[in-house]
Amino acid sequence: MWLKVEWDRIGACIASARGPDAGNIAVGDPPKNFFYMNKKVFVLVMGSFLASCAGPTFSSSDADGIRSTMSQQEKAWNEGDIPGFMQAYDDSACFISLKERTCGKSVVTARYEKHYPDQATMGKLDFGELEILGAGADHAWCTGKWRLVRAQDTLSGGFSLFWVRTPAGWRVLRDHTY
Repeated sequence: MWLKVEWDRIGACIASARGPDAGNIAVGDPPKNFFYMNKKVFVLVMGSFLASCAGPTFSSSDADGIRSTMSQQEKAWNEGDIPGFMQAYDDSACFISLKERTCGKSVVTARYEKHYPDQATMGKLDFGELEILGAGADHAWCTGKWRLVRAQDTLSGGFSLFWVRTPAGWRVLRDHTY
């Protein structure tokens, strides 16, 4: 209905602008090429709108950055350096396991230090089967497996990490380890 009213108004304006000798223009009927021209304008406007909405995207170099950070984590862990391992975590990170949920980088760090008081209990950590998926330009999911080889046993499981891009680089926001 709105379009019909607008056409009537536009048609009346065109008719009055052309004067009485301009020929018959039926009020309410769009010109023959109106829809063709409107389609071009619509495509142009929508294309410009969508292009302006498109911001940076998650790229393969972002995934490489996350892989590199996880490699640094393995190295720090295997050297018995829990603070170095925790550099990959955001200040508001939460660690979620089958037994507990711990939030805040300092609290998560204290949890690791309690459960792994020395290098013997830390063992050698290995991440594998990493899959990294962008979740927008500034977030990503990383899933994979972990294995911890110690003198007395070998532990293993899986994880899903939710990463956030920060000015300092990619940081773990949520760590769900099982």
